Amino acid sequence: MNDLIPFEKNELSAQVKIQAGLLQKSPFEVHLDFRLEGPLDHWLCPSPEEPLRQDELWKSTCFEAFLEQKNGAYVEINCSPSGHWNAYEFDSYRKNMRPAEHITV
Repeated sequence: MNDLIPFEKNELSAQVKIQAGLLQKSPFEVHLDFRLEGPLDHWLCPSPEEPLRQDELWKSTCFEAFLEQKNGAYVEINCSPSGHWNAYEFDSYRKNMRPAEHITV
């Protein structure tokens, strides 16, 4: 597990520890693990729901992972504490965003 830095630093974010881990199970399968520890009663975390693919998770609460591919291309994976998730492919930094349909949970 590696420590992460919150997108916005403030008094609340200073009280928590955020970690992420990636385990490559095969050339075609990786497992992401996110951990949020601390006094979470002040955080607005969504309640758990049936995990579904959902757009714009970044507008509320989500963890993000960026997996680099060849020639500057990358995949962005968004995971919400609710269980909702999504994955997108880009040709380069924020260029030609499209759903990464081959990625599943």
